[in-house]
This record gives sequence, C-alpha cells and structure tokens, in this order.
Amino acid sequence: MGLLTYLRGWVRLEFRGAFPESVLNACAARNLEFWGVEKRDAFTIRVKVRRRDAETLAAIVLRCQCEVTDTRPCGAPVTLRRLRPRYGLLAGGLACLAALMFSSCFVWNVRVVGNESVSSGTILRALNDCGAGIGSFWPAFTGDSLRNELLLRLPELKWAAVNYDSSTITVIVRERTEKPDMVCEDVPTHVTAAKSGLITEMQVYRGEAVEGKGITVLAGETLISGVVSDLSGDTRLVHAVGSVKARTWYELTASRSLTAAEKTGTGRERTRYALTFGTKRVNIYGNSSIYDGNCDKIIKEYPLALDGVFTLPVRLVQETCTEYTITPVQQSPDALAAELETQLTEYLTDLLGKNGEITRASVSFSQSGGVLTATLYAECLEEIGKEVPMTEEEIRQVRMNNTAGDESADD
Repeated sequence: MGLLTYLRGWVRLEFRGAFPESVLNACAARNLEFWGVEKRDAFTIRVKVRRRDAETLAAIVLRCQCEVTDTRPCGAPVTLRRLRPRYGLLAGGLACLAALMFSSCFVWNVRVVGNESVSSGTILRALNDCGAGIGSFWPAFTGDSLRNELLLRLPELKWAAVNYDSSTITVIVRERTEKPDMVCEDVPTHVTAAKSGLITEMQVYRGEAVEGKGITVLAGETLISGVVSDLSGDTRLVHAVGSVKARTWYELTASRSLTAAEKTGTGRERTRYALTFGTKRVNIYGNSSIYDGNCDKIIKEYPLALDGVFTLPVRLVQETCTEYTITPVQQSPDALAAELETQLTEYLTDLLGKNGEITRASVSFSQSGGVLTATLYAECLEEIGKEVPMTEEEIRQVRMNNTAGDESADD
C-alpha cells in the first residue's frame, strides 16, 4: 500500500454469490481498478477499490447475481473523521509539527567528509569556534561565511564547503598539498655522509669531491665540498650538489614472548541504554558498573531522525558489554620466528625509504627464558649524501684566505 493510496482512502468490499469470479471479470472488462483480492471461501471474495468506484462495484455485484455482504471504508479520510472530535490530540499533533519545524532551524548533527591528515576533531573544534556547534541557530550564519572562517582557522585546508540539510551540517574539505622545500643555491653547503658506509658510486653536480669510490666514510664526514678552487688559485663558495651511494650495514633485534594472552568469552553479556539530549546524557539504568573483570564494550547510537527530512537532538545509546577471561596460550616457535623476521624486514625497508634497497640479509634466532629473540643482519645499498649548510666560521675562513692571497699577489 502506497502513501498516496492511504491518503486518498479506499473501500474494502466483500460479496457473495454462486459465481463470484464473474464480478472480477466484469470489473476487468470495464477497466475498473481493484486490488487486494482475497478469496474467503468458495462463494465469497473480498477486494479493495477506490472510494469513488465503490458504488459502481456494488452495482456490478448485483448485475452478476451476487450480493454485497460487507463494506468497510479505510484510509486517511476515515482516520481523520474519527479523530475530528479529539481536539487535544489534533492540537498535540500540530504542536509536534511546529516543534519539529522550529527544531529544524538548529544544528543537531555535524559530519566531516574528505579529510585525511587533518582529524575530524580538529575540524569540528574549528567549526565550533566559528559558532556552528551542536545546538547553534543555523539562520544566524551562512555556508559561505563558515567556509571562509574555517579556511582562515585551518591553513592546512585548501578548499571547504559547508552544507546544511535537516539539522545536519556536512563539511566537505580538501587538504592542502605541502610544497617541496625550495633549494636556495645562494647558500654555501657541503654534502656530508648521513650514515657510515663504503662508497660505491658518486656523482658530483656542483662542488668538489673530497672522497671517492671505494672509500669507507663515517657519518658526518664531508663527501662533496662547497669550497671550489678556480684556475687563479682563489677559492669560491658554492651550493654543493651530488649523489653518493654506499654500502651500509644494519643489525636489528626484536623479541617476543612464546606465551601469548588470548581472550576467551565467558558467555555473559549485558546491555544497557541511555538517552542523549543535545550534549546532555541521561542514563536509564541503575547500576553504572557492568562487570568486575574484563569486558569488551560496543556502543551504538540511534538518532531520532529521518535522513533528508528531519533530525532531532535525541539519540538512543546502546552499550553492550561482553565479559571475557585472559588465557595464556603457547605460541609456535616457527610461526613466531617467521612473524619476527617479517616485522624486522618491514622496519628496515621503512628506514631505507625509496632511495635504498636490501642487497643481502640473514636472521638468527635465540631462545631464553620463554622469550624468542630475532637478530637481522643486513647489507644495503642506499643514498647517504646529505646537504649541510656551511657554518659562519667556515665561510669567514675561506674569505680571509682569499683576502690574504690577494694581498700576497699585490706585494
């Protein structure tokens, strides 16, 4: 039954005769709409028709040598006719409708869409500082004004849209992409070793190489100097740029207990309910405690709302607590060893980043006191060059040497 049919109303008509099916055939021949056919017995049929077609169907029943045994009007018109003398109920319905319309002018729900690095809590706090929190009066501001204030308060966002529908604010954001660091070529720098290793490849784009292929260097040593000598014997300061790849070695260790804790459900479960009105919570249970032991808690909220139609500041909160006990379980040493090896390899891969690779690796295991220890020995090939600005003392010393050389040449 559709809503439109209920609003227009219908008549449920029951008739009886020797051949009641002839009535249905006659209705179909005259294109008379009917539905909900129900055969009560071999001689009785019940159908539904529109209110305007009830008299026509009754006449067809008589012409088919049947008789009408029951007629019952249904739908909204009948319901309203029954409620007409109940003025209190009618007034209450109108008051609820007015309260619903008035409530739709306030914000009772806020949703954030499109954020990744910026947390939803940060956006909600910024929106609340703009005056658009839970319970705020929506006509007091506009989506454009909120968007502009939000972008000013959160420079991490490059675009935002604030939409309002049925007491719900939807904030759609796009985050700003960080600009890469600009290299200032006017600042004199050295290329130094970020890690200790054996140089396997060096490419100098600007500057003067201090070390070469096949040399072992320590972390912090200068690989490409920003002090360059020219043909006249003077030195000049440049922004050293180059690529230095080297063999590096790592030794990483991880330990795990062979005994793990496993949760086992006891079968005990308890559910309690609460109501929230805006930001206020009202518990509808007596004892606030659930279990003395361990338990998992699942919280579900059911808002009093019809999506796209209305949202009220009332939510039913359901908290379900399931009790469990912790049982020690002995783990398989082989499975645990494989897990530790995988974790160490993934950790080393993250350390190397996209500019490094593992060329050789081995893992050793030892067990003591119920603890399994894994040690990863790895040889890697990675970029170790790092640009470091020259100190003021280095720059001053180079300039003093150049001045002293110029004075000697003049003498």
